[in-house]
Amino acid sequence: QPCASECQAPLAASLAWAKVAGPPQPCAMASRSWEQVDFIDSQSRQISFVMSGNTGHVIDLYINGKLKVQQVKGLHAVGPKIYFEGRGVFCTERKLVVVGPRTAEIVARVLALQRGQKVQACCTASP
Repeated sequence: QPCASECQAPLAASLAWAKVAGPPQPCAMASRSWEQVDFIDSQSRQISFVMSGNTGHVIDLYINGKLKVQQVKGLHAVGPKIYFEGRGVFCTERKLVVVGPRTAEIVARVLALQRGQKVQACCTASP
């Protein structure tokens, strides 16, 4: 039976990659293969939904620059609330609340990511 450190090594390696790679920074994207929507949620956290067009429109969710949900799917919204499913990385959250004057625009851009539509590279809003 393998020891705990052997079982955790692949997980630690994948998490280390996520910490190093992180989401592309708004307005600093060198490639058009990345699309992302950034906003501040109701808990004052920096939220980034990031899509890679090179990997079949896979969307990942970053909270405060850290990968929290991989392969986001089932995105839908009710007003300012965005609901989703996916593989959590030490995260059980399945809902975010968008705040600020551009709420409707941000929700629409997040949902456009799911449809594989191009969104403006920089969609940053703060409350």
